Amino acid sequence: MQFFVVAFLVFALTYLQSVVQTYASERVARDLRTRVALRSRSSPTRLWNESPVQAVDQPESDIDAVKLFVSQAIANIISSVFLIVGAGVLLLMINWRLGLCVLGIVPFIGLRFRWYSGRCGRCFRRPRKQSIG
Repeated sequence: MQFFVVAFLVFALTYLQSVVQTYASERVARDLRTRVALRSRSSPTRLWNESPVQAVDQPESDIDAVKLFVSQAIANIISSVFLIVGAGVLLLMINWRLGLCVLGIVPFIGLRFRWYSGRCGRCFRRPRKQSIG
């Protein structure tokens, strides 16, 4: 009976995760399409310089790439949070002293990750500024 309850919970949470992923990614895509449409209306000279295919296809493929990224990012964030919380509870249940030692290291890992991601972000922004400016 416990197995079926756990299996049902896994199924329900997986379904909920896919609904949240789809909703969030479609909402981001809708907002981006709206912004692109408003920008293209305000800049008709851009449309004269591009072919109709370029004017429609390039923003649409970029929006689809962002939509895919958002969908995958939400799935990874949700699963990571559940994994960290579940592993933490399991650690504390097995041996609370060892669990506290291990969980005490997690904030330092998070700070180090944030530091590395900040450095990587600067490295990616530098070439973009050079190409734009």
